[in-house]
Amino acid sequence: MDIKKKVLITVDDLVSSFLYCDRKEDEDLENGAIESAIENGDITVDEIVAKFKASIIKAL
Repeated sequence: MDIKKKVLITVDDLVSSFLYCDRKEDEDLENGAIESAIENGDITVDEIVAKFKASIIKAL
């Protein structure tokens, strides 16, 4: 498997953790809160993606 495919698979795992696994014990941002915030228009997917992008660029 090439590095690009490995990175993209890891992104899938990261999203799963971000939306579900990490929310199980988070009192401030409980399971389903992110999805609800998107559905309610409190935040957009594009805003979340932009923050992830900025954080990756900053970390490089």
